[in-house]
Amino acid sequence: MRKYIYLFHLLLVTNLLSAQINTVITELSTITCNGGLADLSVQTDATNDFDYQLQIQLPNLQWSNAGPVNTIAVPPIAPFIIPNLSAGSYRIIIIFSSGHCNAFII
Repeated sequence: MRKYIYLFHLLLVTNLLSAQINTVITELSTITCNGGLADLSVQTDATNDFDYQLQIQLPNLQWSNAGPVNTIAVPPIAPFIIPNLSAGSYRIIIIFSSGHCNAFII
């Protein structure tokens, strides 16, 4: 029985570790004046297709969806671009088909 418990934990930890991806977020164009817009470049090393949801933080500190869920086919040839963002706090939630999520606050 102990062997099965060790095997279960090993598989669980392996699955959680393999679900992590590295993500680099770069601001392509900065906001230079009031009312300006910025573009973000998002590069990942994901090995499977994934969805992402962009959210914006509201003044009451709640998060609200800023557009639909988008699907990225892997391997991406280039980083995907999130255009026309106004000043504010944003969060990108990356959702894998396995149900794992990663959130990045920018």
